[in-house]
Amino acid sequence: NPPKQMLHRGIQTRKVLKNEVIALKSFNTRSKDNHHVTKYYQIGPMSAEEQNMIDLFMDIISESTFNELRTKRQLGYMASSSIKNTHGIVGWTIDVKSAVKNHKMSHVLSCIDEYTDKYIPEFLKNLSDEEFDTFRESSISGKSAKDNALKEEVERNFGEIECEDFMFDRLQKEVKWLEELEKPVFMKFINKTLKKAKVLYVQVEGNEEG
Repeated sequence: NPPKQMLHRGIQTRKVLKNEVIALKSFNTRSKDNHHVTKYYQIGPMSAEEQNMIDLFMDIISESTFNELRTKRQLGYMASSSIKNTHGIVGWTIDVKSAVKNHKMSHVLSCIDEYTDKYIPEFLKNLSDEEFDTFRESSISGKSAKDNALKEEVERNFGEIECEDFMFDRLQKEVKWLEELEKPVFMKFINKTLKKAKVLYVQVEGNEEG
């Protein structure tokens, strides 16, 4: 059975059944000279503990996304990774905005694919036990930090009510799961999850000057 968050309010999310591409020309006059590309991996519904591992995965690769796609490849001023939770359906995205005058769309797509299909698997394969523990402990530290204001606690608890999960001790549970998480378990889960995910490309091609 799917997790409870899949069922709240009767909202449904479209399932990506196979790898797909949505491509169109830019019609935004403010950004018509930029390519916008999103590579979206739809993972699916998962437990809170599984999503906690996805969050850790994001912590581990987020800096490399910026370094590889923006700093080294110089694709543009925006290059980032993020986790999307669409009404209980978890996904991972790579988002890039690149100037038309600097790169062709085909080059941007090639760089993104090389990063996701070659760099990430190799990066995870070479991640040392010490590096994994550093990321894990950093995540534990962040989740254990006290709220700076009462507003943060209120918003977090209201979010639990809004999504009908009612896991008001979520942070405490996530810390416990991270403390018990072993690297082989994490690696096996991430590799299996990314392998079975379906990919949706959204490509908005910018226009040449004039």
